[in-house]
Amino acid sequence: MKIKLTEEELKKTKENRGVRPVRVKFQITNACNARCKHCNLYLIKPDTLSREVVLQTLSDLHDLACRDVDFTGGEPTTHPNLIEFMETANKYGFNVKTNTNGFLLTEELAEKMIKAGLKELAISIDSHSAEEHDRRRCIPGGWQHAIDGINYIDKYRKLYKTDTKVILYSILTNKSYRYAPDIIDLKKIANFDEINFIPIKDAENQKDFLSKEQIQDYYQNIKPILVQKYQEYGFTGIFRTIDDPFGVIASKTDEKSTIAKYTEEIYKDLPCYISNFYAYIISDGSVVQCCVAPHHLKPEYIMGNINEQSFKKIWHSDRYNQLRTLLLKPCFEICKCCSGHHTAFNLDVHQQLKEYEKR
Repeated sequence: MKIKLTEEELKKTKENRGVRPVRVKFQITNACNARCKHCNLYLIKPDTLSREVVLQTLSDLHDLACRDVDFTGGEPTTHPNLIEFMETANKYGFNVKTNTNGFLLTEELAEKMIKAGLKELAISIDSHSAEEHDRRRCIPGGWQHAIDGINYIDKYRKLYKTDTKVILYSILTNKSYRYAPDIIDLKKIANFDEINFIPIKDAENQKDFLSKEQIQDYYQNIKPILVQKYQEYGFTGIFRTIDDPFGVIASKTDEKSTIAKYTEEIYKDLPCYISNFYAYIISDGSVVQCCVAPHHLKPEYIMGNINEQSFKKIWHSDRYNQLRTLLLKPCFEICKCCSGHHTAFNLDVHQQLKEYEKR
């Protein structure tokens, strides 16, 4: 997420009030048709956001000058109203994004998504090997469905002349990281535009964490191959995921990376501004401040519930503003494993504020 702040927005940020929800992510359902080794959502009681509540919240977001809306899950393609949500968000002028494991991404659904205004699709493939991907995701045929889904989206974005972007998301474990170059080579059979490597970092998956030696192997031997392939294939997206996926730069030492505390050093000095610009709505209606919070959910992260009050009221509430003030000195344990996207955003906002203060 990038934003060039206006003078009024810089003033609001400095006062630590909610500026505007530039990006909002809806977990429209936590139900999923896969049983991934790295995810425990299928063990949680299923919840789904209702059509009426999502549509009302989209209207609120339009009034609040939102820019980007993500529909996520669970598996969002299992929600019966996904296409209507996308069409409504597109009508309001939002950049519409969604993600999928691809299993239900038929040619018919791909065409509907493109016609509904899809701007960005993230699709998960964890191995160049169909057998290994299907084993990790516990969904027979999942790899082939994902490959086909990418190509269906590619077919219809060309047919309807849209600028829809396809990003391949791939989980890296201590067993799979060596095959990252082979995953990039899937570009030969599926026309995706970017690739995002995501190292395992949740505490319940510590058996899949890379050791210090394996992280060093990645930087010394795997990364140069990835950089070369990234350039050969003409990817234009987030280079960080090739250059520093394990957060060694952010964490200062690769010892921090081995325990997934990638940003512990950075957030000793850097304020977190994300709650001024971003919100994550969980499938039970809870509104939390960032995409890390749902994975370590605690009552102090929950700002309100859209099943009980409007998003507008939650966004401007005293509770939300108190959290924003608290995060000027990030004190939550989850801040130590912040995603690189949000860290980069905070660094950028911090620099814009410094320049503003000099005027």
